[in-house]
Amino acid sequence: MTFTGGRYCPNVSIAAEAGAASMRRLASTGATWISIVVTQYQRSVNATEIFPLYNGSAVPDPGGYYEFVTLGEDELTRSIRTAHALGLKVMLKPHVDLLYTACKPGHARCSPGHNGLYWRGDIGGCYPQDAYDAPFGAQAWEAWFASYERCLLPYAQLAQQEGVELLSMNCELYCPNRQEAHWRALVAKTRQIYSGLLTTSAISGREAEVRWWDTLDVIGSDAYYAHSGSTEAQLVAAWQPILDNLASLSSAFGKKVAFTEIGMCSGQCSRSHTPSLADYEWHALQYASVFRAVEGREWFLGAFWWNWDSDPGAFDGDDCLTPQGKPAEQVLRRFYRSGEPVPPFVGRAQCIGVGRCTC
Repeated sequence: MTFTGGRYCPNVSIAAEAGAASMRRLASTGATWISIVVTQYQRSVNATEIFPLYNGSAVPDPGGYYEFVTLGEDELTRSIRTAHALGLKVMLKPHVDLLYTACKPGHARCSPGHNGLYWRGDIGGCYPQDAYDAPFGAQAWEAWFASYERCLLPYAQLAQQEGVELLSMNCELYCPNRQEAHWRALVAKTRQIYSGLLTTSAISGREAEVRWWDTLDVIGSDAYYAHSGSTEAQLVAAWQPILDNLASLSSAFGKKVAFTEIGMCSGQCSRSHTPSLADYEWHALQYASVFRAVEGREWFLGAFWWNWDSDPGAFDGDDCLTPQGKPAEQVLRRFYRSGEPVPPFVGRAQCIGVGRCTC
């Protein structure tokens, strides 16, 4: 499971007793690994400076949706230690997100077919047809990677100190991932600090574009693939060509594959939609189809489901991806062969936006 606090649940610290209670329920599903996400920021896709926001909301989200906040070292350390005490192995997963995502009117990225928003994968620009104001040249890439190194290496040091089992070099940095030489250099520096396993979290459908998998230990896919079908059998069949492609990638590099993220909406992932029981049952069916699809594939290591919030309260009415208290949680317990009793919820979830989707 991916365990999320910070910008995804800013009013419940992952290191507080409430966060520990939520993690205990997560562990009771039978999950054996946990991914802990920490987010730093840059102002826009054309910025080259990455920085933490420990106080949160230093820059308001124009949509009023998130609080921009970075987990502190003490929070991360305590959460890692809680996970290890529960018998969970840990992946530490740094993210970089944008404070300002809107593009200028008239630009191709704002045209029909685009949502008018940039995302972390667009950093630096690699879409010539999209008429960026200033796609990075060599000097800008040097500056950006110098800043990213300052962001990443302290997390590598923390991961080494706390015996973290797996570290992700980045999350979904589609355009930066094309800068192969920079990543090879940064992986080498990371290995001087951190002796555990390394992966990176490539966006779905773009995994083969990462040319530096040979420097890592695990091929990581943030597997947000769209599927057609209305039954478990149809969904399982839809997964097969995707898994075949990943099997080929695994064979080419001699590395096994993990879904460093995978998740499905338990409704419409909308801020206004109220999910129905049918929505929740469909959510659970998609979970089950993934388990069935990967059965017997020896190159597949497992999946970090997105997401499990640090809030230990009940998520009734939540329209987003978390399985907490939904039929999908029972699917996890069944396939993970949990023999643990289900801990009770602690009231109702207080995460920002509950009932409106907080993913």
